[in-house]
Amino acid sequence: SYNNDNHNITFVEGYIGLCAKFVGDDSYVRYPGNILPADKGSIEFYWKPPENIYELYSYRHEEWTDFGSYKPPSAGFLLDNIGWRAAPVGSFSLVLMPIDWKNPDSPISWIGWSMWSGSKWYWARSYHCSRPTLYAEVKDSKVKLSWNSTHPIWIWDPNVWYHITVTWGSNGLHLYVNGKEWANNSYKGSICTSKSFALGQDPGYWPYGPHSMRGFYDEFKIYDEQIVPTPSNAETSKPAGYIIYYGNKSGEYAHSIDVGNVSSYELTLSPGKYYFAIAAKTSTGFVGPLSKEVEVNVSTSPQKRISEIYYRIYDPTTGLSEQIKLLHTVGAAGAPTITMDSNGTLYVAWQQKEATGKWQVYYSTSKDGGKTWSTPVALGDPTKNNSCPVFRWSYYNYYNSSLVDLVWVNYTDWPDTSVMLTTFKDGTLIQTSVVNPNAYGGSNSITRDSTGTIHVLFGKHPGRTYHTSSKDGITWTAPTLVYSDPDSAAQYSDLAVDSKDILHGVYTFNVGGFYIRSTNGGETWSRQALVDGGWGAFDKAGSITVDQNDVVHVIYEKAYGWGDHPMNIFYRKSTDGGLTWSAPTQLTFEPNRVPGSGVYDNAGYTFRAIEAGPGNNLYVTYLWRPYQEAYFGPGNWGKRWIPGDHYRFYIQRFNGSGWEAPVEISYPGRNTSCSLHPMVVDQTGKVHIVYQVWWFAPGNQSPIANFTYSPERPIANQTITFDASSSYDPDGTIVSYEWDFGDGSEETTTSPTIQHS
Repeated sequence: SYNNDNHNITFVEGYIGLCAKFVGDDSYVRYPGNILPADKGSIEFYWKPPENIYELYSYRHEEWTDFGSYKPPSAGFLLDNIGWRAAPVGSFSLVLMPIDWKNPDSPISWIGWSMWSGSKWYWARSYHCSRPTLYAEVKDSKVKLSWNSTHPIWIWDPNVWYHITVTWGSNGLHLYVNGKEWANNSYKGSICTSKSFALGQDPGYWPYGPHSMRGFYDEFKIYDEQIVPTPSNAETSKPAGYIIYYGNKSGEYAHSIDVGNVSSYELTLSPGKYYFAIAAKTSTGFVGPLSKEVEVNVSTSPQKRISEIYYRIYDPTTGLSEQIKLLHTVGAAGAPTITMDSNGTLYVAWQQKEATGKWQVYYSTSKDGGKTWSTPVALGDPTKNNSCPVFRWSYYNYYNSSLVDLVWVNYTDWPDTSVMLTTFKDGTLIQTSVVNPNAYGGSNSITRDSTGTIHVLFGKHPGRTYHTSSKDGITWTAPTLVYSDPDSAAQYSDLAVDSKDILHGVYTFNVGGFYIRSTNGGETWSRQALVDGGWGAFDKAGSITVDQNDVVHVIYEKAYGWGDHPMNIFYRKSTDGGLTWSAPTQLTFEPNRVPGSGVYDNAGYTFRAIEAGPGNNLYVTYLWRPYQEAYFGPGNWGKRWIPGDHYRFYIQRFNGSGWEAPVEISYPGRNTSCSLHPMVVDQTGKVHIVYQVWWFAPGNQSPIANFTYSPERPIANQTITFDASSSYDPDGTIVSYEWDFGDGSEETTTSPTIQHS
């Protein structure tokens, strides 16, 4: 070494013969820079991690110091000539961060070979994960654990010697581990030969305190060419299996299970609270660091899905009103849709799974602006499934009527469905008819033109979208084929009409989305493919509306590439009846996944809707979904929740001159979702919104008692009416009410109301 310039090292048995053991953060072996070939060359050596590498780098060392307001880094130098000092051209470093002490829950690890150009550092850097991310799903007494990672897992194993090679020159910067190229950079500059360099951190400048990477170093060599090393043990430190740890106290794991090299595992546990973590192990038996802990509760009784439907108003001036609960049920419910007739009567419909296992469509109405609602009424045949309700009535409805139309489907074996139409007048159901008995799926849409003619788009297999119309809602024209594709099935259709009775629609195939129009009442259709990649207008066609000036507005979902999630919401408009379209405006900004990670981050925006309102206002709603779609091996795909998050529901307004920030409508802390038509705009510009809230709760929860009384200011001996209708059972049905009036009298009733004086 340079004038025997080394510090805090010992010599022990190494890869070949003796090696240098770096005992502390201040260990190094230094060499003169002039032994390096400037224009091109390679450095290689063998390194074995210290026995406790992950524990050692999981906390701040006493020797590490702040530099002004900057905290010391988590990485250590394997090779260095300048530390963090203002560097001459060609300065270099090889840095490893096995684990981040400043962010202990992060699984990210990296190693990087870098060179200074005089103005910036050029990195050949490789990212890995030191442990997987753990997810838990609980159903009854079963806990299903699954795990994945955003980068390949690599464990720096203290039992393994790693052959590390870095090169520089006309071929750029290259980093090899065990003979396999891990990273490269096109920078071709010369290396600095005027300064000393070191294995570990060069001692010339330690602003954060010493940061040499500890461990064992051997067989250090320099070449005057850019070598390509021969691969050896290239896969040594990939996971050979996983160990699950769990217990009843956080951070204390009384149990461990070696589950092998799998990506999921299921346990059956007794009721209680449990804490889980997972670690990868290598083929030598070394176990890497633990993942972030996951807490689960195993219920004393089976968990039940709770679903609720809510209504509220968004006023651009005053914001969101208080939410009103329209439904509370144990089980599945959803797809709430809303509309309003010309008299201001509100209609809401949704689908709900009955105790029989069949789906049923319910509706409710309000004649006082959403303050009170009628008792929900079922629509369909209870011996069949009834679902997918869709209302449509926009602010610029050119057929000004108290009639309201609801399209829905009836079926025995999905996806073979019958499309149904129910018409209401002044809040009362007046008729139901079969639109088409041979449809496919539930992606249907509806509108009325200025003559009162009803138009419906519906799907048929394989890959066909049809149009039909009716003057009276009873007799329907023969279906007209709008478009077909042999490789796809039509879905997510939406329909609007302008003042000239031109029909405007959007729908989706798996090859993209399309805009369509008809100028003759749906007899013939033209398809305008908007330029957005793929075969059609959109990655997934969304919602369409027409404003007071006959401007057509569309929102849609767009991915970063074919099959490359996440989705974001985009907007376009046409001022010439759908013939030409504006450039897209992006409304949401979910970032793309990490390229090449093997994990498709499917968190993004979906279930979009758009409506026009007075004053050139537009309103858009959409859903943000928190799950990710992860790849676990050939033919093995699975969706995993992002821990601690939930579905979120937003509304966003165009105020006539620009798009405002979105407003979250979500129920705090619970999954909130919506349908494709969750809003309607009234004559004053207020937006009436419906949405679904759902969660899983332990079974057999206690009912929640609430009551009101009237009159509010009673006089002596006056009869008081008590009403407990707002009481509810989170996972069941209330069968009786026990009343204690505080004067010695007690009663039990099956009705929620009682009188007492």
